[in-house]
Amino acid sequence: ADCAVQMGFSRRRGRRAAIAGIKAQREFEAAEVELGERLLQKIHDNNQLGVVILARSYMSQDSGANLGIAEKLAQLGVVPIPLSFLPLDSVNVYEYSDRPYWFYESKHIAGSAITERDPSLYGLLLTNFGCGPNSFIINIVEDIMGGKPLGQLEIDEHAAEAGIVTRIEAFVDTIKAFARSTGQAKGWDKSAYRSAPVALTSEKTILIPSMAAGAEAFAAAMEAFGVRASVLPPSNEQSLIYSNKVTRGTECLP
Repeated sequence: ADCAVQMGFSRRRGRRAAIAGIKAQREFEAAEVELGERLLQKIHDNNQLGVVILARSYMSQDSGANLGIAEKLAQLGVVPIPLSFLPLDSVNVYEYSDRPYWFYESKHIAGSAITERDPSLYGLLLTNFGCGPNSFIINIVEDIMGGKPLGQLEIDEHAAEAGIVTRIEAFVDTIKAFARSTGQAKGWDKSAYRSAPVALTSEKTILIPSMAAGAEAFAAAMEAFGVRASVLPPSNEQSLIYSNKVTRGTECLP
């Protein structure tokens, strides 16, 4: 309403416009899921393979940004499926992780769960160079998929289309071979991303990363409540060498 007033409209008209916009968005999302249900039924009836494009909507639905991924998949004989076509609300993401942080992390978890349990579906994860959140989300998606093939493409303005085509062809060949095989994919570990209860006693020390000046205040607050806390020193070249052994290398380094 405040925004409407700033644009020269009444608050009442602004509220009506907001309500109409929300209603239209919800109807659009419901229509997408309905289209997805029909598409999945067609895939099952025709014994086809579907590839769920695990990506943010501005990436998956813009052929210019993704170099025409959907068209290339279709040309190779598989059915591309937008993430928004899946019934994501049917999945309780907290069964897979008790701490999904980003909005699209929950969408990726739900989409991966649906894809993993459907023998006709496989996932293709699209990301951009330097996407900090995806460096964490990808790990969860990989674990949910278990031993099921998962394609991953990192696309930016320097990506060569020929290289993308080669990788997509290799991915499609892999899932077709996997579908023909009689082997079963190893399932995901349900406890992998669920926190374990920790007793905060004075006998244990909580280590806090040195991300900002507020880390010292946070440690002091914990000390005030009887919990031993210590702020780690800033990262140096040696600590980065050790950390690279247990990370993807694309995480944000403050």
